[in-house]
Amino acid sequence: MDSLLSQEDLDEIESVAADFEQKYNKFTTDTSSESDLQTILRAHLYIEYELEQILLKNLLYPELLRDKLRFIDKVRFVFSMGLVPRENMDAILKINNLRNTFAHKLEYNFFEEDLNKLMDSFSNKHRTDYASYLKGETMAGVSGKLKTALFTIWISLYEVNNIPKELAEKLQRNLEYIKRNNKKLE
Repeated sequence: MDSLLSQEDLDEIESVAADFEQKYNKFTTDTSSESDLQTILRAHLYIEYELEQILLKNLLYPELLRDKLRFIDKVRFVFSMGLVPRENMDAILKINNLRNTFAHKLEYNFFEEDLNKLMDSFSNKHRTDYASYLKGETMAGVSGKLKTALFTIWISLYEVNNIPKELAEKLQRNLEYIKRNNKKLE
């Protein structure tokens, strides 16, 4: 197989994994509040950071836009440039709407109905990922499910931003190769 992982690839995977572990721990700590308001605000900041980094990495002169775009502008640029799959946009916009609702309604509370609306905005991949992250969590209440939903969106942007496309493609080819060979052995 011509796309086996090289030592350089393995070193890069190790580096990405170490970075992810650090950022994952920070994300979970920062979004572990008892308050859904704080959880949504913190997750929104993480999502905005990843959107901004994706955008800045793909601009010829990023300094011209740094700190000059609103959240919605970042979303529009990232998706209009095709940097993130279009089907992921609705969930990000829904999270922004939740954040705005909390920011402008003093007595707003997050309910299961809100979670269901957020879940309705998920792409098929996000739904699959969300279900796998919740696997085994039989006691997760609305707040726990909210945290998992927000993590699902953040991690999808983190992957785009931090895993080089060539490496992701090579990993996918290796995974498919392993699956084919395992079926032959059965």
